[in-house]
Amino acid sequence: MEARVGSKRTKWSRRSHRKSRNGCGNCKRRRIKCDEVQPACGQCISHDVNCDFTVQQHALSETASTGSTEAPGSRSTLAECATPLPYNGFTFISSSKTGFKLPKRRYQRRQATARETANAKSALDEVLPTPTIAQLQLNTTDLELFHHYLSVTSMTLADDDEGMHVLQVALPQLGFRFHYILHLLLAFAGYHMARLPSMGAPHGRRLEGDRHHNIALTQVSSSIAELSESTCHAVYGSSVLICLCSLARGPRDGEYLAFSDSDRAEWLTLLRGIRSITEASRDVFYIDPVSSPRSTTEARLLEGKPRLCHEALGPEWKESLKECEHLIGIESTAGNGVQHAIYKHVLTCLTNAFVHVYGKTEIGRGERCARTFQWLYQLPDVFVLDLQQRKWPALLLLSYFLVLLQQLKSYWFVKGWPEHVMGEIYRSFNAQQRTWLKWPADQIGWYPPSTVDDA
Repeated sequence: MEARVGSKRTKWSRRSHRKSRNGCGNCKRRRIKCDEVQPACGQCISHDVNCDFTVQQHALSETASTGSTEAPGSRSTLAECATPLPYNGFTFISSSKTGFKLPKRRYQRRQATARETANAKSALDEVLPTPTIAQLQLNTTDLELFHHYLSVTSMTLADDDEGMHVLQVALPQLGFRFHYILHLLLAFAGYHMARLPSMGAPHGRRLEGDRHHNIALTQVSSSIAELSESTCHAVYGSSVLICLCSLARGPRDGEYLAFSDSDRAEWLTLLRGIRSITEASRDVFYIDPVSSPRSTTEARLLEGKPRLCHEALGPEWKESLKECEHLIGIESTAGNGVQHAIYKHVLTCLTNAFVHVYGKTEIGRGERCARTFQWLYQLPDVFVLDLQQRKWPALLLLSYFLVLLQQLKSYWFVKGWPEHVMGEIYRSFNAQQRTWLKWPADQIGWYPPSTVDDA
């Protein structure tokens, strides 16, 4: 028992070792034992790093040669030794006080061959999709236009929550798929900003609108040639936006909506282009910019058999329309029967438009706009040709249409157009014919200048 007790009380002594705090800084940071061999310890040599002993000896030698009184290991000396060292085109910066070089590799890395590089590139091409359309690039000015469209321009068009959703959500989302829609929205916003005196720089705003408008026209042209079920909605929407942009640019010399100084009216051609797209896509989806599919009145108008509505008109409007009908009747009956039937059809459609705009008490601004432009939308080709040739019966009916257009003055893009077109109609008439324009001119607030020639 005593032996056992004695054995338990035996204390195992640890082997003594020499403790030293004179190791190099690299070993201290790594918490490994330094052999303190100078001028470089074994650990630093094996890892190919600059040992503190070498740095200190280098500093001492330079101090002795220059006669400097600065202490070894001072800030200037250590800063010089801590200069980053380049390695294969890269620079490694050490966080320690001494310089640090990347440890050498045991084996050199083999350079990739040209074949291996080509194979890697082909494999990457298979993973990454190749864009089929040009990437949309927007600058800060474009973002400003888009912000203005969402926060200001869209609110000038919408009359209810549904319309606001279409303008602020549905159309921009469609524009992310079809970039020409987005370009047209930016163009429309640019023209709107050009019309606002508070925005400043109207010429520059208009130029930005023209830039996006021209880009969209190029892209829409290629889409029309490949009209399909997946693109017809976007093409139709772009056609409507193109017409709105043409109005938003403001009145221009030589352009008068339904006729022009050139071979054909730009805006009326665009509007009739919408009708062509609608007819081409009728079997694919239903588009009706005016009314619902159940509207029998719209169906009769599309069939070319309009019927006059029986709502009561105001005495002044009724008398003016009947006087216009009498003047055109005398002129058209002198010609062939086909021309008389065409003008009677156009006058009946115009009268129906007056009934819908003035004869109904509860009519929204959007429906009023649709009914107004419906008249231009459905003009026969023969009548359009007479407008372009500036025949007075056709221009007289157009002047009455301007009365309807003036009622849409709450839309900023309509402002200025009725007066602009009426002025050109007035200049196209002789002195006797100008007296027939008194009622429509008074309704839109246009008065002839005193210096207009009567020739």
